[in-house]
Amino acid sequence: MIGKDATGRRWSIGELARASGVTVRALRHYDEVGLVRASGRTGAGHRRYTAEDLRRLYRVRALCGLGLSLAEIGDALDDVDAGRLFHPGTTR
Repeated sequence: MIGKDATGRRWSIGELARASGVTVRALRHYDEVGLVRASGRTGAGHRRYTAEDLRRLYRVRALCGLGLSLAEIGDALDDVDAGRLFHPGTTR
């Protein structure tokens, strides 16, 4: 564990990868496409993930397991974050 915030633990990208079973490369890709962004950065620019980031990562992995594309997962999580329900195959 690298540092803490007011709500608890903060993980480096390597720690999060080991804890979640996701590769560092996948975490960087998720960050790049906006699925799971690190809540913080160190002064040197290293990513720091919070428990909320970890929960979002688990949601992404669960939706991947259901066969959704990364674009559909992004839409679903955006809808959930905005308080809307998402139904694959429907238009908005």
